[in-house]
Amino acid sequence: MPELWQPIKGYEGLYEVSNQGRVRSLERKVRCMGGHRTVHERVLLPGKDLDGYRKVDLCSQGVATPHRVARLVANAFVDGDKSLTVNHKDFVRSNDAASNLEWISVSDNIRHSYQGFRRHVYSEAEWQTLLIRIKNGEKQADIAAELGLSPQSFSQMKKRALKRLQLT
Repeated sequence: MPELWQPIKGYEGLYEVSNQGRVRSLERKVRCMGGHRTVHERVLLPGKDLDGYRKVDLCSQGVATPHRVARLVANAFVDGDKSLTVNHKDFVRSNDAASNLEWISVSDNIRHSYQGFRRHVYSEAEWQTLLIRIKNGEKQADIAAELGLSPQSFSQMKKRALKRLQLT
């Protein structure tokens, strides 16, 4: 499927989003201290928010506002009720392709995420390895992101594992 680009609502002429989950800044002239300068077109490199979703900061009139890439893609390319929640069908928070996104209710999204957690049940040996990584100074948030979980979900799972393994 070819990559298609659409203007981002509220940022027309400044930014576009693609059906493959990329965001680009368009070439334009901006005011700066000495007059004007040209901002060249480029694809933005997204960061991650605290929940592990990809985000970009979009700037308009000198004010930068963070936006989740998935929501930008869904608004431009996915039909449905835009007041609902954006869901990643494959459970992978970094896969913001339009074909992987859908609009669903909050309760359906919670049910879907629960199914995702059930896809893999961590064995005692896997938990031992994860706990050793934490003990050796690796951040829980980094491990959670690697597993595709929010830091809060990982923390809750860790507490249950510690109880089950009787390590508390």
